[in-house]
Amino acid sequence: MATKKCIAECLMAIKIIYPYFAKDTDEKALAKIWCSVFSDFPDSLIIVSLKDCLQNISSPPCPADIIKTAHKLYAPSAYERFSLLTTKLRKVEKEEQRFTYTVVEENGKTVGENARATVAELWETMPPDLKLYLGSQGEMIRLSRDLSDEALKFERVRFEKYYATQPKSTRILLESYNDKVLATHQEEVKALNEL
Repeated sequence: MATKKCIAECLMAIKIIYPYFAKDTDEKALAKIWCSVFSDFPDSLIIVSLKDCLQNISSPPCPADIIKTAHKLYAPSAYERFSLLTTKLRKVEKEEQRFTYTVVEENGKTVGENARATVAELWETMPPDLKLYLGSQGEMIRLSRDLSDEALKFERVRFEKYYATQPKSTRILLESYNDKVLATHQEEVKALNEL
């Protein structure tokens, strides 16, 4: 998703601030490598993260610095991920209560069969990091059975410990980077593009 123009602008901005940056390096090869590294990232995220890097570090930023900054600025917190997990579990809880219903619905399946299909769909659409945390669809159903405040308090502590040990995922970062967050930085992006 990163365009060559964006990468060229980023490299030019770094070179203006740090004149000795990549002085003896083939600029086309450098741009090609940076395009490859940032292929999954939207231009606006790269620019906003680069700006933050340029403001907060005292050496020329490398791609890893920019990606770390993007995670720091936009990756969801453990609280946000746990909220998403809780929302999904509440949906599973609602559907699981209907597992034993035998009334046939319009599609020719029983209410219970439709509820099981909905739970299976919830599992399939679960983000990969939350799937990894839960382990299986059965564990998701088991957890949904007790969503009392007391149980959620213990589960949140367990989840936060788990989440802190997980490597930062670019996919999660990109999922969480949305237009609403981007809108707050539109002016900053414009200013950097004018350089």
